[in-house]
Amino acid sequence: IDGTAYRKIRPQESGEWVHHEFWWPGAQFIAYKYLDRRQDTTTHLRPWGEYAPVPLHLGIADLSGREVYCSDPLDHYQSHLNVSPDGRYVTGEGTHNHSFVSVAPFDMASTKVTFQALATIHTPYVPAAAQVVECGVTVDGRWVPYNDQIDGRRQVCAVELSL
Repeated sequence: IDGTAYRKIRPQESGEWVHHEFWWPGAQFIAYKYLDRRQDTTTHLRPWGEYAPVPLHLGIADLSGREVYCSDPLDHYQSHLNVSPDGRYVTGEGTHNHSFVSVAPFDMASTKVTFQALATIHTPYVPAAAQVVECGVTVDGRWVPYNDQIDGRRQVCAVELSL
C-alpha cells in the first residue's frame, strides 16, 4: 500500500473483470466482484457489468494475487459488495430493477452465497454509477447501515441484521 510493490489483485485474462475490490478483515485477502466475459460477444454493446449476460461472482485473492475463493454465481448482480468486520456476512447493494440492500451469511468453506433482501433502496439507479448506497455491517453485527435518497433527501438509514 505504500506504492513500492504494485501487483495485480488477481491476474486476469482478456475479458475477465475483477473490479470493486475491498479489503477482507485481517488484511490478508482482497475481495472483488468477478465477471467472466471472455466468451461474451456483447461486451462492447453493453460495457456495464450490471447489464452483462454473465453471472456475477464474489472472488477473494491472497496478497500474492492467487485466487483463494470464487463463489457460485450470485442470484443477482450487486453494484457493490462488502464484508462485515468479522467476515461472517457479505453485503450487497442491488442494481437496476433489483433495488435492495441485501445480506448473505458467509463461510469460506462454501461457494454458495445466498443474499436476502433486507431493505428497499429508493435512490434512482444510474448505470455504471449505481445508487451510492454502500451498505455495510456495524462492528457489533447488529445493523446494516446504508445511504438512501427518500423524498429527494439523502439520508443515512439502517436495518436490523436478522437472518
